[in-house]
Amino acid sequence: MLLPQYFKPLTQWLKNKDQGQVFIYPSAGRRVLCMALYSLGLFVIIAISSSIMVSIDCLYSRKCSNLDRMLDTLLSGVWLVGSAFFAVKAWRGELSGCRKKAL
Repeated sequence: MLLPQYFKPLTQWLKNKDQGQVFIYPSAGRRVLCMALYSLGLFVIIAISSSIMVSIDCLYSRKCSNLDRMLDTLLSGVWLVGSAFFAVKAWRGELSGCRKKAL
């Protein structure tokens, strides 16, 4: 397959990435613990930002406007996507606390 000229460095980099290197990964339990801790940290950050952004009536009386519901849905989506991102990165050994080590 012929590729445009500007794709050639990228394809060369992808071929050479981690080629010939052997890595030691942390145990599965450590990686799962990292996933959980990073997701918990993200949850705390989102919970604090949610309490700042959502109106007081929505927090205490459950009288939420459409904007409050949209913000809540958006922040829930951010947490879900962020947790999935952390899960992938932790399992690959690319997060601090559970990094892979080259031999």
